[in-house]
Amino acid sequence: MTNFEMIKNMSRKELAEFIDRLGGDDCFCDYCKYGVCDYSCSEGYENWLKSEVEE
Repeated sequence: MTNFEMIKNMSRKELAEFIDRLGGDDCFCDYCKYGVCDYSCSEGYENWLKSEVEE
């Protein structure tokens, strides 16, 4: 299995946690009401993954 295939097979929650781990320590999530924070943003990423594409 390739990394691409592994990512394609992830659930929304798994993908959100994966993106969160890639992001490093600082949070720049639009869903975070504090702007930049030291908390996990996986919930915000999961909400973003559920949202419609903005063109």
